[in-house]
Amino acid sequence: MYKTFKSMSVHHQIIWSLIIATALVSIWRGIWGLMDVFIFPNAPIISSITTLVLGIIIFAITHYKLR
Repeated sequence: MYKTFKSMSVHHQIIWSLIIATALVSIWRGIWGLMDVFIFPNAPIISSITTLVLGIIIFAITHYKLR
C-alpha cells in the first residue's frame, strides 16, 4: 500500500490524503455521536468518565497484545 501511494504523483497523494482524512473524521464523529446517545445520555460526566476508562482499558489491552 505504501509503495503504491509513494508512486503516485503529488497531486494524487494530496487528493487521497484528503479523502482518507475525511473518512477518519467521519468515523470518529459517528462513534462520538453514538456514544453520546447510548452511554448514559442523561449524565454527560459519567458518560465521559466511562468512555475514558473504557478507552484506557482498550489501549492497555492492545498494547499488551502487540508486545
